[in-house]
Amino acid sequence: MFANVVVFSPTDPTKKFFTYKVPNKLSKDIVTGLLVSVPWGRKTTQGIIIEVKKETEVKDPKEILKILSVTPLLLPEYIELLKWMSWYYHAPMLDCLKVFLPDITRFSSQKLNFSQKSQKNIKQTVILLPNINQMRNFYNKLKTSQGKVIYHKLLSKDELWKLWFDIYSGKPSTIIGTRSAVFTPCPNLVKIIIVSEEDPAFKDAQSPYFDTLTIAAKLTQLTKARLIIKSLTPRVETWFEFPKKITKPKIKPKIIIVDLRKMKKTKEKTNLSDTLINILIEKIGSNKNILLFLNRTKESGQIYCYECKFSGFSASAPTVCPNCGATKINFYSVNLKSIENQVVKIVPDAGIKIIKQGKEKLVKKGKPLITLATNAIFSQNAEKFSFISLISADTILNLPDFSSSFRTFSTIIKLSLLADDNCDLLIQTYNPKHPAIKFAAEFDFDSFYHQELILRKKLELPPYSILAKLTLKMKSLEKVQLEAEKLKQTLESKSLLVEISDPIQNWQTRIEFNIILKAKKRQELDSLLPYVPSKWKVVIDPESLL
Repeated sequence: MFANVVVFSPTDPTKKFFTYKVPNKLSKDIVTGLLVSVPWGRKTTQGIIIEVKKETEVKDPKEILKILSVTPLLLPEYIELLKWMSWYYHAPMLDCLKVFLPDITRFSSQKLNFSQKSQKNIKQTVILLPNINQMRNFYNKLKTSQGKVIYHKLLSKDELWKLWFDIYSGKPSTIIGTRSAVFTPCPNLVKIIIVSEEDPAFKDAQSPYFDTLTIAAKLTQLTKARLIIKSLTPRVETWFEFPKKITKPKIKPKIIIVDLRKMKKTKEKTNLSDTLINILIEKIGSNKNILLFLNRTKESGQIYCYECKFSGFSASAPTVCPNCGATKINFYSVNLKSIENQVVKIVPDAGIKIIKQGKEKLVKKGKPLITLATNAIFSQNAEKFSFISLISADTILNLPDFSSSFRTFSTIIKLSLLADDNCDLLIQTYNPKHPAIKFAAEFDFDSFYHQELILRKKLELPPYSILAKLTLKMKSLEKVQLEAEKLKQTLESKSLLVEISDPIQNWQTRIEFNIILKAKKRQELDSLLPYVPSKWKVVIDPESLL
């Protein structure tokens, strides 16, 4: 008898597991999911058994030394999920295993000698929210906390292990958490609810770079549990895959669109139109609560050409229009500080609060209050506003990325949730007729998603294809560019089914290059991914190509 074991010691990322022989004295007790002690060079290490088999092609495998857990740490369905996850995200098995367990470096015999007698009569539901603030707000609004627990990685390791064992034993009926909670070992899982699945927080920022909805969908397939998506603006791919599981909004504030192309040029640079300035003065006089929202991209700016009407994105200020070469152009790059300075000049008596990076800061006292905010405001238990302005809808819209239209549409719709009953929502843009802005202003969800799907189908973008982003960052621009060109040539010689982009330089770091792979099915990428050196970062289903 033999066992495939995922060892806890770092190894070649292409080696997913190691095969060990099961000694006769342990053969009756060996099952998948057990924690075992195995030889590792001259030392020993720990690992999880993911497969038991009668035969192996491995010559002279070493023997398992000891069984360390009385009960399997991974349930059968979760072992299948682990294997699938490692394949789908082209990630080391050990990296995947780390997200299934609270802390693989702090095992003890006391922790592992727990009972597998689960309370089968208690059906379990996992509710996933994007961040801890929203999770806590959700939990605090519950009528009762009985049978409900919260699970997230900011808890101490001891707290996480206690919760993990309780969940494994089937004690709590409801697990409320952030993305890591999708891996909690529920023996009686009947339902997974994911809220605001489009939030970037649901995409893991380190290996295995998993998407929470993708994992939840696979887990419900394996366990026969239900998957429920509650999202105001689901991703286009989600709308396509799960059209009957979307919760649509009913809030419709009055929308005002200001065409910045008609904005008068002045010597003093400003990001606030005359329309916005007049409304600010009026609302301040009426003691109204105001939100000025900046959909900002770091170190980015927007170009508008008065000659050819080109509107686009640039990392820095150009001297001529990149489309027609004209010099009569406008370039603006805004941040919260520049907006604050402009607001102070217009309404000097108003109080100003800034919300960014999840933190609030009162920068100027006065009444009423003007709030300046970035996307961080969506993760807070935000108050309602009587007037909201999106300073520039174009900061995301003009990015050369397949998700820019959706992200702009989503932002406008989410801002509507912050509106009170009589709120106006003013949108400043150089692209007033763009579908993302037009349909958002009309709250026409079906038309936006349908048109976006038509465009993506034409360009063979998700959900009509699967993308992989390969990224390499080095200290030398010359070396990283050379490595990128070399990899592209290698990949082109290995497959005719996968579309391979030219190396794309990251405009922020300058010493980072991306190569985008586009295939019709995930399986088609298998012919190329083994040829990608381990120093390259591989992200399947990237949210952005930038």
